[in-house]
Amino acid sequence: MADNTFIFLRHAKTIKDPTLPVVDWDLEVASKEKIKDLLKDPLLQKIDLIYTSTEDKAIKTAAPFINYFKIKRISNNGLNEIGRGKGLMLSDDEFKELKLKMFKDELYAPVGWESSNKALSRFKGTIEEIDEKYKGKNILIVSHGTVLTLYFSDLLGKMENSMKRWEEIRFCAFGMVKNKKVIKDIVK
Repeated sequence: MADNTFIFLRHAKTIKDPTLPVVDWDLEVASKEKIKDLLKDPLLQKIDLIYTSTEDKAIKTAAPFINYFKIKRISNNGLNEIGRGKGLMLSDDEFKELKLKMFKDELYAPVGWESSNKALSRFKGTIEEIDEKYKGKNILIVSHGTVLTLYFSDLLGKMENSMKRWEEIRFCAFGMVKNKKVIKDIVK
């Protein structure tokens, strides 16, 4: 085993803007402060590498860590959120209904979207590739709520509770995994 410790961080809360694609939304000011507070967390004091999805909200969430630790960010689209087609704005109720269907049926995918099964497979494969590259590193992964919910649910054997876990995962929440074992759940 590579003996890496992965720290998975959900991106900060965004400002919903119906004039922009979801991937281009900016971060809320309060969320930016929350990220700065995370830099004081004892569990986040040693980071050797920072990986993010290619989405702006993950990159912006990682920025304070990049500045603090003086290390470069590596973007990888395998860490992106579940594929959402053109990322059109849905009402909160429509979005929740869609997520419920996707968590109940891992093969369900609205037109243009990626299924939960495909997203989880992509994400796990990316983490395995990163894990094989390094030995004994603390690796920060900044990603998104749905794929992080799926990943942690899978590792914990709680796939049947994915919807509930997705509803409970907070913005800027972090969890830790070492040798494919959860050592800190991302959902409290």
